[in-house]
Amino acid sequence: MAAWLFIGNPTNVAYSIYKYLEAGLQQCKTPSEFRDIQEGATPRLPTSSTGCLIWGVNHNNKDAWTQIKEGNSFFLYATDPVKSVLVRGRILGKFEGRAPYWPDEREEQEGGKLKWPYRFVVEVNWCGVPSDNIDVVRQCAEGLQ
Repeated sequence: MAAWLFIGNPTNVAYSIYKYLEAGLQQCKTPSEFRDIQEGATPRLPTSSTGCLIWGVNHNNKDAWTQIKEGNSFFLYATDPVKSVLVRGRILGKFEGRAPYWPDEREEQEGGKLKWPYRFVVEVNWCGVPSDNIDVVRQCAEGLQ
């Protein structure tokens, strides 16, 4: 079984964690149900008692994305300010996004192309951000540090 470490900018890591915390321990959707999910939507991510998160990669990493398999281990590292792995989980599936999801993606969409179109759904097994910090995470996701 493969393990993947993804490194993300603070805003996008915070946004994905915020949406995970906001959804709580609600049922996960299947990856195909995420294709049209847009920024601001709360992912209610096959059934999971631990909650799910969306992550994605850019066009330069499509080859790596094609190698990702259901059941692979997932680790998400934030580059700033904590410089640490903040999420550990298991990949449930992958999909190509059709709409911007992260705030940076909406702001920086070039020529109608999504910045991070190759996405996957992660069942979160551990999150280093306690749910009672959801307001702080939301502020980081919005760039209000």
